Amino acid sequence: MRLFTLLLPLLLAFAPAAAAQTSPPREEHTGGLRQLVFETGGGTPEQPLPLIIALHYSGAEPEVLVDAFDDLRVPARVVLPEGPHPRPHGHSWFPRGIGQRPATEQAALTREGESRLFDFVQAVDARYPGRGKAIISGVSYGGDLSFLLALDHPDHFRAAFPVAARLLPEWLPARATCAADCPLLHAMHGSDDTTVPIGPTRAAVETLRARGYDATLAPYAGVAHDFSADMQSDLRARIEALLRAR
Repeated sequence: MRLFTLLLPLLLAFAPAAAAQTSPPREEHTGGLRQLVFETGGGTPEQPLPLIIALHYSGAEPEVLVDAFDDLRVPARVVLPEGPHPRPHGHSWFPRGIGQRPATEQAALTREGESRLFDFVQAVDARYPGRGKAIISGVSYGGDLSFLLALDHPDHFRAAFPVAARLLPEWLPARATCAADCPLLHAMHGSDDTTVPIGPTRAAVETLRARGYDATLAPYAGVAHDFSADMQSDLRARIEALLRAR
């Protein structure tokens, strides 16, 4: 009994306590968008922390992504904005019917959505001075935007983790003008995705690699158009490794 009493503080120190160290999500408004904000890994609202911004899929709310990040075991600030376009069961980043428009129109509308979202990112940066460049992630249409934001504004992002995302040819830069300071681009995609087939995204990532970007794509066998539990676990592990390497 005495041995257990002596070891208890040590056992508690190494127990998985990330969830207990994550602050409850709070609702805020920045740059005209509603958002959820919380700190992980024992971080507090008053601290300057690494910033993680994650973008939900169409027809959802920011709440759907809380579970993907609240078990992070490193101090970070997670910001989950809400898309500006209402849907029957949530919000989207783009106007209704964008998926039925020609690819050139989709590309142009996506650029408009990206411009508005970058204004939001800059407002968040000003509101929460952090440590280093932000990490951006997103699912489906949110993943499209995370690709674009990192490619168009490499000086603002350390890494992008698009999930089940497109990368249209119209969005591809001719070359890596950011050189050695380009953000890490790591896409995650279900191999059975029929909504956004993996083939074109894989080809676009290979084109980015050929043009000098640190770009990779991880396929997930048996996963459709989804952000699976394995994807979420792998994303947390990659973010933790990235932030611990600072």
